[in-house]
Amino acid sequence: MEKNGFLYVGMGKKYRMEAEISARSLKQYTKYPTCIITEDPNYKNEYFDIIIVADLVTDFYGKIVCMQKTPFQNTLFLDCDTFICSSVDHLFEGLDLFDMSLSPDRFYHDYGFIAQYNPAYKIKYENVIVQYHCGIILYRMNEAMRNFFKDWERIHLEQKMKSDMLSFRDAFIENVNKVTIFPLPFEYNYHGTLGYGVANMEIKIIHERLGERWNTLTTVMLPFEKMQKKAKQFNKYHCRRIIVPYIGVIPYKWNLYQLKKKLKKMLGIKRTPKAQTF
Repeated sequence: MEKNGFLYVGMGKKYRMEAEISARSLKQYTKYPTCIITEDPNYKNEYFDIIIVADLVTDFYGKIVCMQKTPFQNTLFLDCDTFICSSVDHLFEGLDLFDMSLSPDRFYHDYGFIAQYNPAYKIKYENVIVQYHCGIILYRMNEAMRNFFKDWERIHLEQKMKSDMLSFRDAFIENVNKVTIFPLPFEYNYHGTLGYGVANMEIKIIHERLGERWNTLTTVMLPFEKMQKKAKQFNKYHCRRIIVPYIGVIPYKWNLYQLKKKLKKMLGIKRTPKAQTF
């Protein structure tokens, strides 16, 4: 078993094609092997060092099942619609201290899934313990994590709500004294561009389909070359910035407050000690 590696679950041609774009971007920066789990016994691709064939299991449940089949001691699971902008190999160091790393989800709870599939479901510790975003998960396979995955799988089936984030959250609450998580910075799971994205540091992983077609409202994965261009555009600045669709990247120094501050400086207004501002 390799110590560190990257894992994709590509069930179906569409997801395999997206995973190929993601793995190609990853291979520019990593020294560790890549693995894809797929249902196609004839599948081969130069960007995957290990190919594992498994039964076709679709939806989020398939991810939970397949993540347990990782051939690595330490795994960075990546959704297929990701694009790696620079090296993330250093993340594995965090597993010396913790069992997992994920980004807290900015939407707290999956209310839409609850309303559609199980309106009677009651959220434990609502708006106190937020859910984690399960599109990028760093984890090590020890005994505690094997038990966690079994609980996650069981709870996911019991909930019947499709949302892997809701079931992950409940599984973590059950295992809170057994499994440890360190928060993954948002720039390692950056998404939200189409609704105004905000970044504070260098974006390491873009997790978003940024392509559009005239005959559908569903976004699609851009080709590798276009995603590479987007990655350079998003990381033109490494300071706080807003990324606006169709316009580009606006660094914080161009916001209205900063422009007003520059104008005041031009008028000769200077800083004063905070104690004198009361």
